[in-house]
Amino acid sequence: MASRPIIVFPTDFSDLSLGAHPWLARLQAALDAEVHCVHVVQEPPPYTLLELGTVPLPTLAQLRAGAEQGLANFARRHLADLRVTAVRVLAGRPAEAVVDYAREQGAALIVLTTHGYGGVRRALLGSTTEAILREAACPVLSVRSH
Repeated sequence: MASRPIIVFPTDFSDLSLGAHPWLARLQAALDAEVHCVHVVQEPPPYTLLELGTVPLPTLAQLRAGAEQGLANFARRHLADLRVTAVRVLAGRPAEAVVDYAREQGAALIVLTTHGYGGVRRALLGSTTEAILREAACPVLSVRSH
């Protein structure tokens, strides 16, 4: 029996990320696909404040544990109408982690919402969506948030 196609849906838990949900639902039905919902955590760099010394930040394990709970809640609350077969917290740089995961899973499609930052904000924050569009081996549907 052939396996179903996989659609990767990256989320940052924001309401804006749900802008892709209607498209995700339509594409899942049309392709009879599975959805893999993913979230990426990054290891925080150590910061030193001159007067306070080194400020302890959460470890990657702590960030991952919190994100796993948050992602499970997000999927249960917002994706219950979809066939979500995997809920995964990835670690690394967001675009790279999503692209690598999609490649490893043999994903047919990545569906995500872009926040639509422009100007200085985009220059400072970068564009995860743009990097995914550039690097992904599979098609990417980028839905602009409203």
